[in-house]
Amino acid sequence: MAMELETKHNLEITLGPALDNTLGTMLVSIIVSASLFGALTTQCHYYVIRFKQDPVWLKCIVAALWIIDGIHQIGVSAMIFQYSVHHYGDFEYLRQSSWLVSVCGILEPLPAFIVQIYFTRRLYYLNKKLWPVAAFTAILSVISFAMGEASSILTFTFSRFTESKGNTWLVIIWLVTCSVCDIAITIPVAWTLYTSRTGFKQTDVLLTRLILWIVTTGALPASFALLQVVTFTVMNESLIHLAANIVLVKLYSNTLLASLNRRGTLTKGRQGALHLSDNKALSHAGLRPLLSLKKNPPASNKDGLRQIQITVTTHQY
Repeated sequence: MAMELETKHNLEITLGPALDNTLGTMLVSIIVSASLFGALTTQCHYYVIRFKQDPVWLKCIVAALWIIDGIHQIGVSAMIFQYSVHHYGDFEYLRQSSWLVSVCGILEPLPAFIVQIYFTRRLYYLNKKLWPVAAFTAILSVISFAMGEASSILTFTFSRFTESKGNTWLVIIWLVTCSVCDIAITIPVAWTLYTSRTGFKQTDVLLTRLILWIVTTGALPASFALLQVVTFTVMNESLIHLAANIVLVKLYSNTLLASLNRRGTLTKGRQGALHLSDNKALSHAGLRPLLSLKKNPPASNKDGLRQIQITVTTHQY
């Protein structure tokens, strides 16, 4: 009986942790992350060509996100090489944390913070009456960023992934506040656009498309953050939560670039004669209406009333 127990114990040490929820999930996440970084690069290229008139600070944000994501992608690629090639066959090493994990962890809260602050600013300028909501989301984004950085810095003191259990509360606060911030930004923006519906078909169609787009892009990173909370608390022995976080970083950057580049496609075909009351809705939709009033000669009006032709040209910003 003692010999049988000793054999099972030795077998467990030899096999080490399961590969499907450790190295396997990390490998899949890095492949997905690389694909998302490729999509981000394409979006950045389109942005540089299409929106040359954007302010310098916005261009700096785009450049910063691309650089951060690029460094992060290099880091996670080196990390998977370290675990799968450099320590090939060393199954026990899969339980150990690496300095690359910590460095990548420090980079991961940055894109979320930058994107959330940008969307908070958009929320404030969209409807300044919602400044308490904007202030709330700004506070949430700062808390999320601080907790994310603190939990990542503490990983330098860990030698094994299981030691992060004492760090659970930091990670949970980080991800929960991150998800709540995304939701708190998305709902007021969608509601403001919804209440801006005027009853004019063209404007309402545009606003409906904007609402669906904003809800979809806001819900995706929020859902991934909640997924990471669940996997971190329930499956702490695995590396699924790290894999989810690797993908989450790229989702935030792609969300912002998609939102910026969407300005060109949503307004396509919007030039034309629209009703004057569309102004408020267009402004809320992120479009600057420029009204050009052209008075027709009074003699051409059979009823003796002066006609005014209103032409609306939309400008993206």
